Amino acid sequence: MQYPLFYPKRVAFVECSIEVLIRDWDMSFLNDRADDVRQGPAAQEGKAMQNPLLRVLVVESQLLIAVEIEYILTEKLGCDVTLTTLARYEDALSDGPYDVVLVEAAPSWKANLARVEQIRAAGAAAVLLSSYEDFAEEAPSTAGLPKLEKPFDPADLIAIVREAASRRV
Repeated sequence: MQYPLFYPKRVAFVECSIEVLIRDWDMSFLNDRADDVRQGPAAQEGKAMQNPLLRVLVVESQLLIAVEIEYILTEKLGCDVTLTTLARYEDALSDGPYDVVLVEAAPSWKANLARVEQIRAAGAAAVLLSSYEDFAEEAPSTAGLPKLEKPFDPADLIAIVREAASRRV
């Protein structure tokens, strides 16, 4: 699959998996001195330090949505975010303890229920991400679950992650 990589004044397309793309991003800017780096909104407002570090797993097939979720949760809540795809989410779920898992919803409520049960068995709270219009008519077994419709408002994302973390098993 080809993903656009944005560099100053040019765009390059690379063919790779989302995991390789995320793993190979240049993160050397993290070694810059604090006075040389413009601080993000969370650092300016002190919000990231007020919340205990939430570990969030984002299971999303669309790279740009996954990266947007990661950015919002990292900047606004100071979360430790891991991105993965549906094909690899079971491995990612077993790799570490997570407080909250945002998982892309399937068109089948049975598949959603199976994913939620798996997430709960791992000790995390589940949030379903959906772009399905009829998602409100889910089965009663998933009726009490937090659901976030795509496209979403960043404030709604933050609120639903906080709510899920507070209701964690």
